Amino acid sequence: MERVRVEQPELWLGPKDIEKTMRPVSKRFVLFPVVLCIIFGATVFVSISAGQPPHTGSGPNAPAHRLVALPSGVKIDLEVADTPQARQRGLMFRDRLPHDGILFVFQETAPHRFWMKNCKFPIDIIWLDPKNVITDISENVPPCLADPCPTYGPARSSLYVLEVAAGFSKKEHLSPGMRLGL
Repeated sequence: MERVRVEQPELWLGPKDIEKTMRPVSKRFVLFPVVLCIIFGATVFVSISAGQPPHTGSGPNAPAHRLVALPSGVKIDLEVADTPQARQRGLMFRDRLPHDGILFVFQETAPHRFWMKNCKFPIDIIWLDPKNVITDISENVPPCLADPCPTYGPARSSLYVLEVAAGFSKKEHLSPGMRLGL
């Protein structure tokens, strides 16, 4: 019987062996993931610094929405602010209205007052009682540019407040006494 010797390759690779197996990598290929990580990290940092979770637009942390019917039959899509944190944040630091506006839902009826600190655009503010009837409207409320910021509030108590685009109330012919469909 003839014996055959089988040689096994060496398991250790030296620096020259590694250089032979590596391909040159472009700087763009390495730089792109680094830049992407920096942008993502900055976005998360800014969101956390502003006291709000990063907004993804969907998923379990996305704000709830509600369709509200106007007396004209038009339905508007409003982001719902029904927690103390969401009500406190409101439109602060936003560049535009989410969808058609925000619906603030309070736990108790009271003369809820609003200010425009750190807001970037004018809005209409509409107060509603527990029966969804408009009690007051402040039209074309400007952003606050310097402290102390003025506050805006209803003459009567409210349970709901809508913040919509400036001029919306006039365009939809809204006035106190009208009922909205929440």
